Amino acid sequence: MEKERFLTRLGKWPNIEFTEVCITLCGNSEDSRSELYVRDRDDPPRWLFIRRLAVSEQPERILASYNLWLAEFNNRRLPTFCRSPFFAGIN
Repeated sequence: MEKERFLTRLGKWPNIEFTEVCITLCGNSEDSRSELYVRDRDDPPRWLFIRRLAVSEQPERILASYNLWLAEFNNRRLPTFCRSPFFAGIN
């Protein structure tokens, strides 16, 4: 279910090509929490919040899963990503 939700969430942003999965710390040092984001290559990059990580979760395992899912998502959408605008060809 988590994979489907992730892929659906990415699909809501069809004009952004997300390229990286990141885990960042949020909050002050005594109450910091890890958060998962995807981002693109633009300057400055656009970040999409995915979810917070539980303290018990292994960040490396989460990153590996989400990177695999992101690659799958990008491979599926690659042929249609650079399609012409709908008004191309209208005189």
